[in-house]
Amino acid sequence: MVRDTKNKQPINKRYDKELLEDLCIALRNVGVFDYDLIYKDTYELEHIEEVKKIHNELMLRNIDLSPRIKKLSDETKWRMEELLSECLQYPEVLPLVKDEDGIRRRLRCSLCNKGEYRVDDQKFLVCKQCLTEIKNAILSKKPIENVLLFKTYNTEVWCEHSDCDTLLAMLMDKEYSEVWSEAFCIQCIEEELIK
Repeated sequence: MVRDTKNKQPINKRYDKELLEDLCIALRNVGVFDYDLIYKDTYELEHIEEVKKIHNELMLRNIDLSPRIKKLSDETKWRMEELLSECLQYPEVLPLVKDEDGIRRRLRCSLCNKGEYRVDDQKFLVCKQCLTEIKNAILSKKPIENVLLFKTYNTEVWCEHSDCDTLLAMLMDKEYSEVWSEAFCIQCIEEELIK
């Protein structure tokens, strides 16, 4: 549900409590739209700038943010204290919200749910440990859960290194019988692992 947008007073004219709630809304927006930040969407930058401006004003007023930010973390199940810190350090640090277990939500491994993939990875979306497991599955020719191993004559499916004799892998969701990656070979994995 989206809140009604009303014309807000300038930051320096807002009451303390309202400003603190506005900081929480801005932080939530950073968390919700952090995927856009990975792809350099300017919409996300507005939320980060809003966090910085509101934080600056609250610091000028000597307002203790800790209790409200802690409550926000409890409400969202995200590490909001860390997100606030990362927003204040942006652009040196990329503010990506972390779940309670410390894994950045947008970078959570699609296979194990316990690791993170690289920020600029747009092909595999799995952590290095899972990539290594997929590599071993290809080498041993033994499939692992949610990874389809196959060979094909269909050139449209091949990765840049493959031919009809190349053993390929695809990530899939068996529960829904959906494939959610392009086909890749062992060389693709090795190139990714050295990055």
